[in-house]
Amino acid sequence: MGRDLQLTRFSVMVVALSVWLVACAPTNQTIGDGATITTEANTVTTDEPSTGSGEQPVTTVGVTPTSVPIQDEVIEVVIPFPESADDTEWDQVLLLGYGDEPAGLGAGPGHGPELPARGMDGSWWVPDTDRFRIVHFDSDGRFLEDFETAVTSSVFGLQVTEGGVVMASTSRPALLRIDAGQVEYQDTDPTTFELVTTAGGVAYATPMLGNSRYSVTPKATGLDVARVDAFTSRSGQAYSVEMIAHDTAEVWVADPDPLSEPLRIRLILKPNDGGAAFGIVEYETDELGNTHLLFYGLSSKAENTQLSVYVRISPAGEVLTAPTPNPLGEFDSGSVGHLTIDPPTGVAYLTTVTTDGIQVYELDCATGCGPP
Repeated sequence: MGRDLQLTRFSVMVVALSVWLVACAPTNQTIGDGATITTEANTVTTDEPSTGSGEQPVTTVGVTPTSVPIQDEVIEVVIPFPESADDTEWDQVLLLGYGDEPAGLGAGPGHGPELPARGMDGSWWVPDTDRFRIVHFDSDGRFLEDFETAVTSSVFGLQVTEGGVVMASTSRPALLRIDAGQVEYQDTDPTTFELVTTAGGVAYATPMLGNSRYSVTPKATGLDVARVDAFTSRSGQAYSVEMIAHDTAEVWVADPDPLSEPLRIRLILKPNDGGAAFGIVEYETDELGNTHLLFYGLSSKAENTQLSVYVRISPAGEVLTAPTPNPLGEFDSGSVGHLTIDPPTGVAYLTTVTTDGIQVYELDCATGCGPP
């Protein structure tokens, strides 16, 4: 995620939060099949259900359940203030530090490198924008190679596919591809893309403006960019993740059996200070059929403090969560933490930019997660 975009996103959240506080009134949000959620600072209630949908209780921990008459399963997720890494189940496993040698990352006044992507072999690819390059490290953080680029800032997602590394830039509206030691650019002006996830040989993107979805497939030369209705997970299912309100995300995952109903879950974010959440979501999938999400945002009661939580949804719809270390960069305030997943095992990694370099934390949700 690029620092310029993240500053823009946080500015939007702060402005939205200010407007909400001034208005100090509930808002009606029509979603899905026509049901309406009325969101206030501390409650979530609904209007009359749409035709054909029965009442369904909210699954919740630590707050009072309410009746939400919509078809989807609705789960309230308490989104806490970030904790010290020592107080969470996330273990620091790697530090990619700064330095003048080839293995060192560049850092200018108040900013550092962009957040990395993890390859299928466990290696790490880092946009080192201060030194005009992308750096490749092995799984233990040892320098392997680097590639010069014309991108000096505003990296808007980097994904590692079976066909090469794909990166989106907003400073030059383009997609960049690295394969077999060669760097190729494919201009996308006037559309600027954000690369959000990957599966196999395909990266997936959304435009900076709008809600449409695109596949980005490396070819023998260049990239094939095509509009798609849904992304494809690493286990082969069509799926989508959307923030449909400032505090609500909808997760939709198709069932492998075309005759079965898809999994649809709405996650309502509830700050643990009782305020209203204004959130952003990152997401990835694994080969086991899990969907992984990282939420970060603000609370109406503490608008200058970051909130964050990790969520995993199993193929059966079981939801587990874990607090995270602070995802907001200590060194580069525009680079917010980035979620990446090991596809075969489903182990989650969180990367953050700190005063020492890029910190990599690991979480095994099999032992480090609990109910929302």
